[in-house]
Formats: sequence, C-alpha cells, structure tokens
Amino acid sequence: MVSKIPRHELATVLRLFMFCLLVGSSYTLAKTAAVSLFLSRVGSASLSVEFLAAGLATALFATLWVRAAKKISIDKLMRTTALLMAVCYLCLWWMLPMLHHSFVLLSIVYVMAEVKGCLYAIVAISAMNETLGRNSSRQSWATVLLGFPIAAITVGTAVGFESTLWDADNWLLLAGLLDGLAILPSIKINTQPTSRTDAVHITQTPLNRGQNVGHGDQADGDVARVVDVEGEGDLISTIATQWLPLTKYADAETFARWFSLLIGAKVLVLTLVAFNWKVSVGEYLGTSERLLAAFFGWFYAMSGVGTLLVQFFITGRLLANKSVVVPILVLPTMLLLLNVVFVSGGSIGFGMAALFYISTFAKGMDTWRRSTHDTAIHLLYTSVEKRKRRGLIGHNHGLVKPGGEIVAGIVLVTCSIWVQHAVLIVASLVWLFATLVLIGIIKTRSLTARMKNRLILKGMAVDREHGEGDSLRMKR
Repeated sequence: MVSKIPRHELATVLRLFMFCLLVGSSYTLAKTAAVSLFLSRVGSASLSVEFLAAGLATALFATLWVRAAKKISIDKLMRTTALLMAVCYLCLWWMLPMLHHSFVLLSIVYVMAEVKGCLYAIVAISAMNETLGRNSSRQSWATVLLGFPIAAITVGTAVGFESTLWDADNWLLLAGLLDGLAILPSIKINTQPTSRTDAVHITQTPLNRGQNVGHGDQADGDVARVVDVEGEGDLISTIATQWLPLTKYADAETFARWFSLLIGAKVLVLTLVAFNWKVSVGEYLGTSERLLAAFFGWFYAMSGVGTLLVQFFITGRLLANKSVVVPILVLPTMLLLLNVVFVSGGSIGFGMAALFYISTFAKGMDTWRRSTHDTAIHLLYTSVEKRKRRGLIGHNHGLVKPGGEIVAGIVLVTCSIWVQHAVLIVASLVWLFATLVLIGIIKTRSLTARMKNRLILKGMAVDREHGEGDSLRMKR
C-alpha cells in the first residue's frame, strides 16, 4: 500500500497516519474506560443525563476550538489539542483512586471521552484537507484513515485480554501517555497541500482552464469535478434528481445547508442508537467493571477488523471513480431498518437478549461508517472551495455535531420512551432524505460541468477551424 503513495506525499501521509493511530488508540482507551466505569459504578439510569452533558460540553469545547483554529496553523492546532488531552487524562487518572465512586468525577471522565473524540475528529479532518488537499492520491487518504481501525484493533484486543488484570481507571493513564506521543508527528509537518506539480509538470486540461474563463461559481464546479455520482443512467441518481425538484437549481450554499442537515440528522440518530446500545449492554451484562471493559474492548477490536476488511475489499472499489452514491446511502438505509425493528421489538415484547443483539448489530454498522461512509463524507468536504472548507468543517463538527448531541440529550432526559423512539425514526427518515437530496445536487452539478466542458471543447474546435481557415486564405 505504501508503495502506491506518490513520493511527494509519502512523508506527510506517514505523519498523519501516526497521528491518527495514536489519537485513535487514546480515544478507544478513553471511551472504553469511561463507559465501563460509569455503567459499573453509577449505572445506566443516569446515562441520559451524561448524553446531555456530553453534548453541551462538546459544543462548548468545539466552539472554543473553532475560534482558536482561525488564529493558529493546523500543525500548532494538532499539538495543542494533543497536549491538552494528555494533561487532562493524567489528572483524571491521578484523581480517580481518591474519588472512586464520585458521580461528578465519573461524569467528567465520560464527558471528556466524548470531547476528545469530537476535537480529534475536527483536527484529523482539517489536517488531511489542509496537508493533502483534493489533488492528492486517494491511496494517501485511505492510508491515513487506516490509523483509526488499526488503533481500535490493537487497543481493543489489549483491553479484552488485560481487563481481567487491570482496573478500568488504569487505561486512563495509558490514554494520557498516547496523547502526549501524538504531539511528535505534528512537529514540522508540511502545512501546504501536496501537489504532483512539485515533481511532475501537468498539462492544463480544457476543464481546468475553463475555471478561469468566466464560468463563475467555482464551488459548484468543485462539487461536480471532485465528487461524481455513478452513471447518467443510475436509478438512485435519477430518482434523486427527477423526484426532488429542489435539487435542480441548488447552488453551493444550498449544498452546504443540506450537508449540514445530513450531519445533524446523522449525529442525532447515531447518538440515540449508541444510548440504546449502552443501556442494553448494561442491563444484559450486569455491573461487573472488568466484564464490561472486556466486552467493550473486544467489540471495538472486532469493529476495527470489520472496518479494515470493508476498507480493503469494498471501499476502494466503490470510491475508485469517486462515486459517493452507495457509500453514503447504505448507512442511513440500514439504520432506518434496524431502528424500526428495534422499536417494534420493544413494542411487542422482545426479550432483553434480542434487543441487546439488535442494538449491537446497529452499533456494529460503525464498521461501514468509518471505512466507507465517512471516507465519502471527507471527499464531499474536498469539493468545497478551500477558503470555505475549514469553516464548513468547523461548522459541521463544531456546531452541528454537538448540537445534534444536545438535542438527543434533551430528548433522552425529558421525553418518554415512546417519544424517544418516534424521534429516532423521524431522524432516520430525515437523514435518508437529506442524503438523496445531496445525491441529486451532485448529479445536477456533475451534468452541468460536463455540459460546460463540452461547450468549451466545442468552442476550441470552432476556433481551431477558423484559425486554419484564416491561415489558408492568407496563403492564397
């Protein structure tokens, strides 16, 4: 795999891979320890409050990060975030033995795991976009993203084996040390997007020249140029384009709004699914701290294995032609079906074991999300004009994502189980609908860009014919 990465991208890719591997390992340890400690020492009855607190804290920290990110470079942002997490987790590890069953401290441990995941997601996505850019090899993107599933496999397996010997709070120490090591790959990292033009001269294509010939709306051209749908005769693309009239005249701002709606609905659904899963695990497995740690460790390890398998054998083929239809459509469709089964099962009296397995299977869809769906989402970010890209990433991950978590927390704290299930189904439908709208927008912009390209080529051919005719007349 490394041999397929262009030489001018190799150093940056390896640094980003090591960063993702270290922060992914730290995050896996943090969330395993946090959930195990909370369920075993507090119980699942207060879990809904933690979801709300996590959403509020994530929104606060992400907002502060977005403001700071506008003033510092991406390499400094990587180092600052890793250092902050390292100090925080070392302090939590030091305090936990003295306040063994403190609800406040255990809540902080749980909330900080969610904050860590949010901040590292923003940093990783921003770093890949700003150091690699949309002109980099797809193999480079795939290699960097491999750091997360490899981290989940390695750390999950270690926790699964060692949880019978180690208490869960000791994993916080290791998480803090890994955060500290994550500072090293970001030192002197190349903050300018790598480009093949540094090594090889590329002849400018007519479509590239057309970007500077007055065809306006560069963001729309980027959407069509970077991300494409499968074929002009693709059934899903045709339905999305023809049955959703609002996609026919959508501009770049409309694309960004629907993109944000997709992220918000997705976060709301995933948060409610995660809550149902954790409650089911706590009620099915009991309150044994080490048993819970072992289960979560093995679950994250198996999820990492599944992510790698899907990424190796499926993701590359689906994204080879930069098509995003199947990658972004499978997850909302499958979760809608699983959520309907889960809600129906609770209504007709499924046993706790059945609900545990259904919710675990729904949570297991994270393998597709991390390997294929999120990769396609990252490709969608590269379709946005560079000066607006970081702002959109910060908006979606710093405001929309925690906003969805806050809404989910409010629903869990204030609403009955029936209302929670209704919100879950409605949010799943909104997610699927927003996905279809985005597909329709991309399809429309892709066709528009192709028509512009054909007109440019046709104009060049006409100019060439006129030039040849003028030269013949001059010879006569």
